[in-house]
Amino acid sequence: MFNCDVRLDITLSSKQMSSASQDFKVVVGVRISGDESGGVWRQLGTPDTHGGTPTDGQWQPVPTGVILKSGRERTGNAQNFAFLRTMGIPPQAGATGEINVFTPGQRDYSSPNLAWRGKGNFEVLARNLNLPVTPSGTWALMKRNMWDTVGQGLGWELTTTGGVSFSGGAGGRGIEVIPRGTLYIKRMTKPYETRSFSYVGAGAGFMIPGAGGSYSDPMWPSIGTEITKGNMPISDPLRLEDLEGACHIVDISLGGILPTPIPGGRLPIGLGAAGNALGIIFGVPGGLAIGGFKACGWVAGPVALAGKAGASAGAVLNIGLMRLNK
Repeated sequence: MFNCDVRLDITLSSKQMSSASQDFKVVVGVRISGDESGGVWRQLGTPDTHGGTPTDGQWQPVPTGVILKSGRERTGNAQNFAFLRTMGIPPQAGATGEINVFTPGQRDYSSPNLAWRGKGNFEVLARNLNLPVTPSGTWALMKRNMWDTVGQGLGWELTTTGGVSFSGGAGGRGIEVIPRGTLYIKRMTKPYETRSFSYVGAGAGFMIPGAGGSYSDPMWPSIGTEITKGNMPISDPLRLEDLEGACHIVDISLGGILPTPIPGGRLPIGLGAAGNALGIIFGVPGGLAIGGFKACGWVAGPVALAGKAGASAGAVLNIGLMRLNK
């Protein structure tokens, strides 16, 4: 769930006078509450009904923005009031866009010289901007920004990783420590450029019982996605320094370890390999899973394993720190 305040600056009509035209405008603040499926909105302070502006209602998301409705569905009198173009869900502080008014009511003015325009602009205010706090918020928003229409590509692609990690688990649960890791990215358009981040992290999650370590080399073949925009403010165009700081690393792996043969038998500790996918969530405020982040992407490739012989699998959420290499 989230709440946010939005400023609506709407020109409802324009009355043509003998020497000039006179615009009838309304500037109101509204509070929008809900989640990714929709919610309710209301005017803040003393409601302004100038020109037939509704005081409250429901809203619904569409692929290219948000529609404010007047009234409530359950009363049977809900009508489309305004279309806030390009507003994302959850809204981003400072976001602006165009407003189209569906049916500005001709309640207060009656004149043959009156032309109903019904246009304007909105601005999402920084105050009272509360982002989702559900435990799955980070994952849901990351998925949406990668595959749905709301996410915006930032022009940089994850290419490969390198580093080591150590993990151990029992009873289906486990912990992981990443003392050293490097993430490589490249610019997707001219001028082409390759940069890297260094990161550390630690976390917990599901894991097949056992203990061991893993190693990935940046020279091994990998595949990655474009870094996409999250729901927190970020520079436009992107400054890579914006991606520094607290982050989340979703580590998913599946593989196996074979026992090492020795004369007369086999060691219980062996070597193996696994397929590994890392979901990188940049710019998480305070490193907490509160659903706010600046950008995200995936990179996958092989890793080498060492540890107890047998199958190896895990899904771990790490909280870490990301630093841009100069």
